[in-house]
Amino acid sequence: MQQLPPEKEELQGRLESLEKTIGNLTAQLSQENVRSSPIASRTLGQPGRKERRSSVNGYLPLDNVSPINESHTPAQAQSSSFYRSARAQQEHRGPEAHVPSAEVRTKLIDNARLQKDIEPLALFMFAHSLPQAPIELYESLLDAHWTWIQPIYNFIYRPAFVRGLCNESNSPYFSPFLLYALLAHSARFCRNYPVMLGYEPLINQFWEKAKGLLVEELEKPSSVSTVQGLLLLSAIENSRGRTSQSWSYSGLAFRMVQDLSLQLDNQDSVNGVQLTDEDVEVRRRLWWSAYFWDKLLSVYFGRRPMLREVPNSPPTVLADDSTEHDPWIPLSRNLTNYIPQPGYAVSCFAAACRTATLLDQLLERYYGNGAASQGVQAEDEDLMAQAVSLLSDLPPQLQISNNLPGHHHIVVLNCLINSVIILTHRPHCLSTFHPTPDTIAQRCLDSADTVLQFARTHFSAYGDCNFVSIAWSIFTASTIYALHVAGMPPSQRSCPSAQKFIETETMLSRIAESCAVVQLAAKAVGDQVHKLGIQDPTSALIIDTNNPSSISNALSVDADPFHNLGEHDPFSIEPDSFANMCNSFFFAQNSWDPAYINQDP
Repeated sequence: MQQLPPEKEELQGRLESLEKTIGNLTAQLSQENVRSSPIASRTLGQPGRKERRSSVNGYLPLDNVSPINESHTPAQAQSSSFYRSARAQQEHRGPEAHVPSAEVRTKLIDNARLQKDIEPLALFMFAHSLPQAPIELYESLLDAHWTWIQPIYNFIYRPAFVRGLCNESNSPYFSPFLLYALLAHSARFCRNYPVMLGYEPLINQFWEKAKGLLVEELEKPSSVSTVQGLLLLSAIENSRGRTSQSWSYSGLAFRMVQDLSLQLDNQDSVNGVQLTDEDVEVRRRLWWSAYFWDKLLSVYFGRRPMLREVPNSPPTVLADDSTEHDPWIPLSRNLTNYIPQPGYAVSCFAAACRTATLLDQLLERYYGNGAASQGVQAEDEDLMAQAVSLLSDLPPQLQISNNLPGHHHIVVLNCLINSVIILTHRPHCLSTFHPTPDTIAQRCLDSADTVLQFARTHFSAYGDCNFVSIAWSIFTASTIYALHVAGMPPSQRSCPSAQKFIETETMLSRIAESCAVVQLAAKAVGDQVHKLGIQDPTSALIIDTNNPSSISNALSVDADPFHNLGEHDPFSIEPDSFANMCNSFFFAQNSWDPAYINQDP
């Protein structure tokens, strides 16, 4: 008999090992009883009433979390028939109506563990279809996604993806387009990995291949894998500063979300096709992932969200919470003394979804047709209280000590929440910024300091930062330091806030080396640092540094995406003009431009 080549012998041996592993696991799983979990059937929503808090630590027990759809909304939003009908129906149904059975949970969790065990071999079997490279390179790229992206964004349901990797032709949750989009996106975080040495050209090859396959995908009916790939392409273009491309890819994804009816909670069938338990899990996760990404792009670009909740939106219940206690190990770091800790990925995604719902309310309050009038009203106080509660109601495992580095995704979450606190408070202290105890200005300054401290620990723990979300939080914090310093006489502008303002410029400049999109924000902050007299003035921007209101006006018109626009509806303005005039200038081409600063909204 003819002897097999060495590589085929290795493959045959690994296949035999896989068959034996699957047989053992199947026998083991069939004997196991239904497991219970401290976070079983976790809902991703707002904390309930205050009296339900634990008397021990002041935080809500993890089991007692009500769905996002029952979150408190501002009076203005409640007056809308859209919000009233959606919230009322969700409250009528209640979270208990959608809590998966123990049998469903066990089946999904057991399958998740099985798919995770066979993932390396599944990738090995599929590698023959990929550009020639060591299998370790592809393993590192997949690990980068599961480590840095998945815990907070949850774009891809891993078990379904891995099973599709094994059997591409029969899986609706995998496609070569999705795989190449994932590889192209993950390559951003692996450029300096030793395994990438000599294979740098593959990064562009992954990107071009993904774009080529997208053309084929768009000729087919909408699919989950196409939505997931488009979200990843949107994230790539976002980091590159290609705003229009990122907005276009995300727009395609959001349209497909609606085409697939992911905004509706169909537990039985869609278009006559029966849904399995895994189908329901995938659809719910992808809806909330797309919803979260939609809100992030809205605050990045200063544009209106595309995805909104409807009366029959999916509840925020995760049946598979197997990743909550999986160890989270940062990649490409010296792990000699590192002790793996649980990743708390389910809790983190839950809090991210809560934050997204509040961002949606903020955009409705300050950007909607009924824009808020001058002065702090009851609706504004309610939004500020909700923003602060996002932080105070975090479970203990998602809180970070200022002196200790947290998991990357938990750092991102905390920075995001503190940025939301700033955005809910900042519009009400633009004209006069005097931080004293228990004032709105002091609340902004506290959150800015927290963001800066978390950014410091992140740089210290994980090295260079490639994450736009952290850069946006740093920039948001910098606007508070600008307001604080501008309110001081020139002789006092060596205060701590001035030095922190300089530090934010340094951080943004460092991030901009790997994220082109941050270059504009870094330059805008640098211009203000010099113009405020903290360093030798070099900017040509005309702002009276002795007049704090000039800085306030700059922030309120050109930098504050939640600026009170009175009776004007900014969504009636052509999108690019609106971005230039009113967004956070994170992506604006005319940051701090007097032509826009002096323009009436």
